Amino acid sequence: MNQFYVFLCSLASIGYFLLGLSFNVRIPFISSHLGKHFLFALSVICLGSALLPEWFSDSGMQFGFSIAIAWMFWLASVLIWVEITITPESLSARYIFFPAVLGAVLPILLPSPVLEADLSFFFRFHILIAMLAYSSFALAVAQGSIMMAHEASLRKLKQKRITSGMPSLLEMDTSLVRILFVSFTLISATLASGIVINHEVGKNFIELDHKTIFAFAAWVIVLILLVGRMYFGWRGRFAARLTIIGFIFLLFAYIGTQFVLEVLLDR
Repeated sequence: MNQFYVFLCSLASIGYFLLGLSFNVRIPFISSHLGKHFLFALSVICLGSALLPEWFSDSGMQFGFSIAIAWMFWLASVLIWVEITITPESLSARYIFFPAVLGAVLPILLPSPVLEADLSFFFRFHILIAMLAYSSFALAVAQGSIMMAHEASLRKLKQKRITSGMPSLLEMDTSLVRILFVSFTLISATLASGIVINHEVGKNFIELDHKTIFAFAAWVIVLILLVGRMYFGWRGRFAARLTIIGFIFLLFAYIGTQFVLEVLLDR
C-alpha cells in the first residue's frame, strides 16, 4: 500500500465529512450548490482513483470486506450526486456521508487480501459490477428506511426532527424507484457476466452456489417490485420492505462470506 493510495483515501474521507456537514449545517461555500458539487467531485475522483488501479493491478487484485464497503460508498456518492442535479433535496445525503468518512479509509485500516495476479480483466470487471450492484441496493435501503420513518411520522400527525425539511413522499418514492432500476441493471449485468465467465472456464453456465442463489433471489425481488409498481402501484412502506429483503439476500451473497472469512475467522 503506497503513500499516494493512503493520501487519496484520506482526502476522499475529508471530502465526505465536509459533504455530511454541507447537507446538515449551513456553512458558507460548502453548503452552496457549487460547493457541494466541488466536494462530490473531490470525493468521487479521489476514492475512485485510489480503488480502480488497485483493482486492475498487474500484481494482483485487492478484494475483501473493506474494499467492498469503500466501493459501496463510492457508488452511493455518484448516485446522490446525480440525484441532487434532478431534485434540490436528497433523502440519503443527510445520513450517508458521515459513515462514508470511515468507509473511505477502511481499506487502509483493514487491508484486504491480494488475490492472484493472473485473474482476467473480464473476471475483475464482473466482481466490480457485483460490488456496484449492492452499493446501489444499499442506497435504496437507506432511502426506503428513512421514507418509512417519514411516513410513520405523518401517520401520527407529528413531523419529527429526523424528517423535517425532507422531500415529499412522492419525491422519495420516485427517487427510490430510480435507484432500484440502477440496482436491477447492475444485478442483471452481474448474473450475465457470471454466466459468460463460467462458460470460459469450462463450468456449467449456471453454478448453484450460495452467491448465485442469493443474487438471483435479489434480482427476482427487484423485478417483482418494479413490475408491481408499474402495474399495481406498489409504493411506500411495502416497497421499502421488499427493498430491504432484497438487499439482505444480496448482502449474504457478497459481503457476508467475506466478512466471516476475514474478520470472524481471520483467514
